[in-house]
Amino acid sequence: MRKHASKRPVFYLLLFVFLYLIISAGRNLFTTLRASGRLETAEKENTGLKGKNRELKALLNKVQTREFIEGEIRDKLNMAKQGEKIVIMSELPADEKKEEKDLANWERWRRLFF
Repeated sequence: MRKHASKRPVFYLLLFVFLYLIISAGRNLFTTLRASGRLETAEKENTGLKGKNRELKALLNKVQTREFIEGEIRDKLNMAKQGEKIVIMSELPADEKKEEKDLANWERWRRLFF
């Protein structure tokens, strides 16, 4: 009978160690899965940012071209090269635009040419 009593503390000790190992392994597995999810999210974000970076580099290259700079100078500052003439066309007043919309198509053509 004493043999069973001496085995009981060893059994409980082994049971405690076994449960501790199972809980520890489960916790590590959960942490690994969560880290894997964060890694996938970061990779997706990285891919998106790389694409945006390529777009911005292409835009930067376009903006730095001489043609783009000249176009901006012409459009925004109303400047021209030597020998060029600037033509500024004003828009019709709002009343005339409304009148034109009410007219038949053939009448608008007649006004345009005559």
